[in-house]
Amino acid sequence: MKSTSLRFWVVSLATAASVCGALTVLGGLVAFPRVALAQEADAVAKVKDLNKKAVDAYENLELDEARKFLTQALDMCAAEGLNRHPVKATTHLNLGVVLVGGLKQRDNGVKQFRRALEVDPNVKVPKRLTNPEIQAAFEAATKEGGEGETKPGPVAAPTPPTQSPPANATLTVAHDPITEARPGEALTVRAKVEGSARFDKLVLAYRPESGTDFLAREMDKEGDAYVARIPDVVMRGSTIAYYIEARGRGGQSVARNGSPDAPHVVSLGADSAAPDPTSVSEEVPRSSGSEPSEGTKLWFSFGVGLGGGYAKGQPEVNPNYWDMRLDQKQKVEFANVAVAKLLHFNPEIGYFVSPRFMLALQARWQYLTGASEVHFASCRPNGVCQPSPGAFALLAKALYLLEAKGAFQPYVSLSAGGGELRYVVDISKYRLEGCGGKGADGSACFDTLVAGPVMLGPAIGAWWQLSGPLYLTGNVNALLALPKVAANLDFNLGLGYRM
Repeated sequence: MKSTSLRFWVVSLATAASVCGALTVLGGLVAFPRVALAQEADAVAKVKDLNKKAVDAYENLELDEARKFLTQALDMCAAEGLNRHPVKATTHLNLGVVLVGGLKQRDNGVKQFRRALEVDPNVKVPKRLTNPEIQAAFEAATKEGGEGETKPGPVAAPTPPTQSPPANATLTVAHDPITEARPGEALTVRAKVEGSARFDKLVLAYRPESGTDFLAREMDKEGDAYVARIPDVVMRGSTIAYYIEARGRGGQSVARNGSPDAPHVVSLGADSAAPDPTSVSEEVPRSSGSEPSEGTKLWFSFGVGLGGGYAKGQPEVNPNYWDMRLDQKQKVEFANVAVAKLLHFNPEIGYFVSPRFMLALQARWQYLTGASEVHFASCRPNGVCQPSPGAFALLAKALYLLEAKGAFQPYVSLSAGGGELRYVVDISKYRLEGCGGKGADGSACFDTLVAGPVMLGPAIGAWWQLSGPLYLTGNVNALLALPKVAANLDFNLGLGYRM
């Protein structure tokens, strides 16, 4: 009998060729990404409907109603990961039209036009909504946007020294802290900026009671004050914390009223339903910088785990036994629950097609212990056959995040690929003398059983954000192996890095 150790290493190298097969099988998984695409299409349709209602209200001079619809549309864009979708650019554009053409808030309207251009540089005001006043504001936003950080274009020239503020220039954010508010209702926060130092924007940062990080939105200029609202969807629980920060063009803090470490705390009275901290609009980077930006595309992870399941087939080193009654060889048949001692490793690399949908390639490398040596004269070179020490498989994976923001991000995935799953099985009942079975010295006999090479299965899991782009990962992964049958279940833990 030939040793299977050599066979393991040959198979380990050969299964690298299963990448092509895995990717081919992945092509059959189109039903999985269709779920993500269908959900995104549904969200886009809802945002478009809110925009239509807003335009109708604007044309009927129902200006507050129009702004309400557009604010809801922006909230939905943030919650559904549509921050770079053209429908968000349209929403900002329509809000700019309402602010300039209806509410006569030109400065705020120009800001909305600039945000629309940051998302989609080709966006234009529809002819049915334009007038000289709106067109002039849009053109001003186009010129100002060329100097912004997010829109491509020539870098602005340095400010001449003669225009620099005095060395002793200061800035103060004036605001009387709010101590009480009604739960479930949006909270309006007002502040003024005093002093001669320059700043680019004023930001309201807020954190729900159940949240761990601050969310933020830019405050709009109204008269001599700046105004922003904490959305009603996060005004739940017993308290909410906030602070106000003036930021320079590079995003640095220039002045604050409150701070991340000592924020203003608002009492909301009686407890209410837990908040959904992702249902906010105009989210901008927090001071902590703990959330990956929208541009993060790559994912790397390394995990370890244990597995087992139902396996069926013939052991590798002891496929036959001698039946004394029939005086002939018979097959050793195993069909039962088995484990994969000791553990396996799961390195993975992935690419985010969208904020919630990732395609990845994952290896599964097993290391086994516990199988018995077999002593037969036919074993070469020394009469000892060693069971295989491991197994290797390569899987293509499609993953969908059920929650794309926050510290806890659950997901579902589907994998397909090729390779081997290997188990340590007890075959002592066959009394194999070469294995030292019960018919010999009474000790147990353990052999290995292999399954595969085709594999397919789903998984559920979650990522826990530890710090910035670093995550703790955990999942339960099911795999069906064919034509050598096994129904396997793996439990994995690891670390992931998103960049």
